[in-house]
Amino acid sequence: MSMEPMNSRSGRFVFIAETLAVLFVFLLPLKFGAVIGIPDITMIYWRELFPLIISPWPSTLLPAFAAFLLAVTLICVPKSPRCTAKGTLALLWLAFAGAGTLGAFAPWVIVNYPMHMIPYGFGLAATAMAFAILLDNRPAFASKLFGATALALFFSFWSALSQYFSGFEETMEQVRKMEAEGMRFHDNMKTRLSEQRISADFSACNAYAGYLLLAVPVLLAWLWKAGGRVNPPMASRLFFTVPAALISAFVLIKTGSRGAVFAAGLAVILCLLALKLPRKVRWGVLALIPVGAGAFALMLALGRGAKSMIFRFDYFQAAFRMMLESPLTGQGWGGFFQRYLVLKLLENDEAPKSPHNLLLTPGSQAGVLAFLLITAIAVLAAWFCIRYFRRHELRDFLSDELIMQSAAVFGLAAWGIHSMLEVSYETPASMALAIVFGAIVCSLKENSPEKPPAAAHPRIWKTAFVLSSVCIILCALLTSKPLIQFELAFEDLTNLQDPRFSPSKTVAPPDAVLNAAKRCDEIAPRSPFQCKSVSTYFAMLQEWSLAEKYLDEAIRRAPGMAALHYQRYRLLLRDPSRAAEALQSLETARRLSPHNPRYKEAVP
Repeated sequence: MSMEPMNSRSGRFVFIAETLAVLFVFLLPLKFGAVIGIPDITMIYWRELFPLIISPWPSTLLPAFAAFLLAVTLICVPKSPRCTAKGTLALLWLAFAGAGTLGAFAPWVIVNYPMHMIPYGFGLAATAMAFAILLDNRPAFASKLFGATALALFFSFWSALSQYFSGFEETMEQVRKMEAEGMRFHDNMKTRLSEQRISADFSACNAYAGYLLLAVPVLLAWLWKAGGRVNPPMASRLFFTVPAALISAFVLIKTGSRGAVFAAGLAVILCLLALKLPRKVRWGVLALIPVGAGAFALMLALGRGAKSMIFRFDYFQAAFRMMLESPLTGQGWGGFFQRYLVLKLLENDEAPKSPHNLLLTPGSQAGVLAFLLITAIAVLAAWFCIRYFRRHELRDFLSDELIMQSAAVFGLAAWGIHSMLEVSYETPASMALAIVFGAIVCSLKENSPEKPPAAAHPRIWKTAFVLSSVCIILCALLTSKPLIQFELAFEDLTNLQDPRFSPSKTVAPPDAVLNAAKRCDEIAPRSPFQCKSVSTYFAMLQEWSLAEKYLDEAIRRAPGMAALHYQRYRLLLRDPSRAAEALQSLETARRLSPHNPRYKEAVP
């Protein structure tokens, strides 16, 4: 596949790829805000047009969307990619996606987790490749991406404010009605609803806060620039930006993410230090560090944040130990969840799915190579951010020429800090936008008129880039297919057991449930979750022997899941003659999760 310039007519098709790329950026916060990599919780695949339009989509669809975007870009953009920083960054993402496949070969890995995370890695690489090509073909295209980001944030704010002023009460009312009908909800869910923490179309409040750190600076810069085109310019700018800034601050605070507030403040200080400032001003900025640290510590002490930060550090130490234990493959995708139960230092029932760190999440679950590659990506992006600020003065950033660029650089810096403390890696909306902004930051030209034009690049680079793109497309699509098929089948299985989705408002008969489980087995025969689901179904019908049979099969497929052994203990406990066998299951659960107080308090 050649990408050499062909004729002027071929260039007319570039707008197709650019339009799809703009749509991709626009849809990120509205459709892809769900955290990925939680296979035991089914995502909703809408089968009707209206909910498909107004509701979020499963994040598992992002790799296929990104692969389609890359394919269209390769076809429609005739210009060959040059050997640039953003191209290098894209190839690093490809290498990282390849290294991520090692997380499927760890001992005792549960197949569902690599089914989620490997396509996701290739989807991120496809995103990096597509935008590297588009921005290399036309750097001015970045302005359209900024506009799409700003417009999407307007819709996201509408969802966030609707959720805060009416959505929480409506949801709580639905929960109360369902509980009156016999439904049970986790206490954590009801606690979050009572706290009224805004998440908009995201599945987690902290994940939404991370996206806001990326997008809000761009929105404010976009409004500032737009206001300058309306007379009187300064009054118009203030009229546009001040209300947006107040709404942004309100929504960010109402997410309840203290880490986001900390990241924003630290990013401001670091960006100021990187600027060309007089020495006295620089010392004044440095004086803000202890003041800000004290304010943040006070904020933590007055809320739940101190406990949360202690947990984070416990996650980090465990993640480092996991890499040392298995440097080649890590603990396998999903392995952090199981291994942390043993390696944690704190006595609690915390069972996080990941270490809440952009670098340690792949490192602990896919090995040292994945850790080094994503660290290289982060360091390269950080270096370009620092270089940008070092080459400009503070007054330059409010100019129409630089304000959008500056906003993207600052947003990326703030998000990068926040990603060291949160589930940023598992949030497709913010991860994909960070990749887009990273490509834009790497595309920023130096303001040096004497800079010579870019030299011609060897054909081997162009060939490698195109072949890599084709490889990514194939890998993303081929790995996404079984994932989506299993998700659809597993959704059908769980819906059959939920009276809310039944026309008769009753659970389905056993034959229908077993046939649905069989379809899951045909796609992912080593997955334990369909067996666990069937076991729960038969336990509900008080068919105890069948419940035990399918639970034993789930344990055979995932012997390292402490929760399955504890479930078996509770199942066997109903029969006094099998008390000794029940105790063995409880001891296994305690061995796999020695710090869980729920297991220690269990009565044999």
